[in-house]
Amino acid sequence: MNRLGMMVDTAHASDRSFYDALDASSAPILNTHAACRRVANHPRNLTDDMLKALAQNGGVLGVAYYSGMLDDEHRARFPELAGIGRKRRDVVQQFSSDKKRLSEELWKLNLEEVAIIGQPPLSRLVDHIEHAATVAGIDHVGLGSDFDSIGLKLPKGLEHIGKTPNLVAALKARGFSAQDVRKVLGGNALRVMQKAEAKAAQAAF
Repeated sequence: MNRLGMMVDTAHASDRSFYDALDASSAPILNTHAACRRVANHPRNLTDDMLKALAQNGGVLGVAYYSGMLDDEHRARFPELAGIGRKRRDVVQQFSSDKKRLSEELWKLNLEEVAIIGQPPLSRLVDHIEHAATVAGIDHVGLGSDFDSIGLKLPKGLEHIGKTPNLVAALKARGFSAQDVRKVLGGNALRVMQKAEAKAAQAAF
């Protein structure tokens, strides 16, 4: 992957695979959507040691928006959504040939989920971004929205990409400078991609 300029993404990797990838890669890597295990104890989240190792590699953590990774108390209520899960399977089967209707019905179920368990506050996402920046450094933090697969299991006020200004305002209110915000919103990830491409250009084929 380094030779081809292909990005290494450890977002769904085990802890051991994460460290194996760091050991094997001569280019910076991405973890495109996870959060901080010190803040929320989800197994996909990164420990402080993992954050430090990622920084040493030059890589970036894309902090996930998925509420199950952001807030332990919120995730503990997920069993209350079992009935919605059954409805979702039925809807997918019933409207598989009508994509527009399928999308509409799935959105209704997303709203039902919010009505049952609510959403964590936007500040919870900022907690994770701030922790990652404190442990790994501001140059190693990005965004990992994952909008395509998590419905409305999102922080309140960040339900779609058009609400990104709410996150920008929350980061600035927390003390992030305009330069820091630019890094988090994409600058850091672009740097990692450019370094991966540069590494590939140096490789002997």
